[in-house]
Amino acid sequence: MAFRQPLKHTLILSAAAIAGFIVFQVWHEYQGGGRPDSVGMAPVLESTTTALGQRPTFELISPEGMPVSSQQWEGKPLLVNFWATWCAPCRREIPMLMELQLAHAAAGLQIIGIALDSPDAVALYAHEMGINYPLLVGEQDAMDVAEALGLDLIVLPGTVFSLSDGRTLHRHIGELHADQAEQILDILWQTENQAIDFAQAQTLLGAMN
Repeated sequence: MAFRQPLKHTLILSAAAIAGFIVFQVWHEYQGGGRPDSVGMAPVLESTTTALGQRPTFELISPEGMPVSSQQWEGKPLLVNFWATWCAPCRREIPMLMELQLAHAAAGLQIIGIALDSPDAVALYAHEMGINYPLLVGEQDAMDVAEALGLDLIVLPGTVFSLSDGRTLHRHIGELHADQAEQILDILWQTENQAIDFAQAQTLLGAMN
């Protein structure tokens, strides 16, 4: 049948992503389970999720080891992308995310990349790619942030869209493609501009699945 070949490719990519995530978990345990090291890993959540569907305030480190609080982005719509340098679908997303940041920055969108990876690997990759949005790094603490955002990271990547008032608009597991991202952002901006309400936005997003 015509669908067998795409399905085969999808299963292969999913298996690769799962294998990569397992490798990360083994590496994470080997590194000591995410315990603070000499750079002073910051506490994960300054305040846990305040209400169902509300994004938390959290603090992680930059690739350079500096603590960064999400409080600086309060009042902005956010696209938070969870990724790793060893994840092929994650790497494919990054040029698209960079284009989205350029296209939507003037309207107020802020993209944040949270890497489940080592700071050195993220810093090197960010320099090579010229990534134009903030990057944070973590191990178990980054996974805790994902969980607080309602994202079950069975595989990477994973992406959360939230409104400027902190409400979570949409969660996406797996590789995000440009057409999907633009559709979601179109609904996000309609919601921000009160052209539609939150319930209508959820209906439109549900129809995309």
